[in-house]
Amino acid sequence: ANSLRITPLDTTKPRTKYAQFYGCSMTFGEGVQNNETMPYFFGEYDSTYRPYNFAYSGYGPHQMLARLETENAKKIVRENTGIGFYIYINDHVNRVLGTMTNYGYNGGQAPYYHKVDGQLKHEGLFTEGRKIRSWIFEQMLKSNILKLFKIGYPFKITEQDYELTAEVMAEASRNYKKQFGNDNFYVIIYPTTVNSSLIINLLKQKGVKVLDYSKLFNPLEKGYAIPDDEHPTALANEILIKQLVKDIN
Repeated sequence: ANSLRITPLDTTKPRTKYAQFYGCSMTFGEGVQNNETMPYFFGEYDSTYRPYNFAYSGYGPHQMLARLETENAKKIVRENTGIGFYIYINDHVNRVLGTMTNYGYNGGQAPYYHKVDGQLKHEGLFTEGRKIRSWIFEQMLKSNILKLFKIGYPFKITEQDYELTAEVMAEASRNYKKQFGNDNFYVIIYPTTVNSSLIINLLKQKGVKVLDYSKLFNPLEKGYAIPDDEHPTALANEILIKQLVKDIN
């Protein structure tokens, strides 16, 4: 009814708290069943929470912020207290920036946030707020040569780009606190082989709570990712949530 993925629950147990999950296809559970996603396992390992899966394929921090800005989640969540999570992977920086590669995926149909005089500003979708660049991307994406050599734009992701991504997550954290009356919001760094120290430090500088699971397991090892894919298996989801419930409690 709310256009969210269904998370099966044991309805015999009273669930007095919410657990909001935000993120991309990793959190949504692309490639796994409804009873194999991160939100599902969270509800299984702590039956006092009702999990809400606000994630979706291709999403990034900017979709989370846009949802919280419109108070959409507040209209859906039924419980009065709980906790919120954002599952971060390194590619989310590309999505916040709206790189050419990411534009080729979503056609610019994603919220456009950028800094103006040091302040975060939301100017509709990328196609609305960056009309000229969107047109250029559309023309460049028609080139088979660029596709062959995997040439994109910008050519390099900078520390400033990470700072923008961290600020989007920090603003989402502030919106969550304002709407739900608590600061139980955490950014979870998903296991990766990439050095995550920069984004972690930027988030902490902005007062965002971070759970660093970057070394919890190697996502490239057999069993943790779906074969010929990068999305987590049910095993990976369960291991991460076991650690999360332990740390939260």
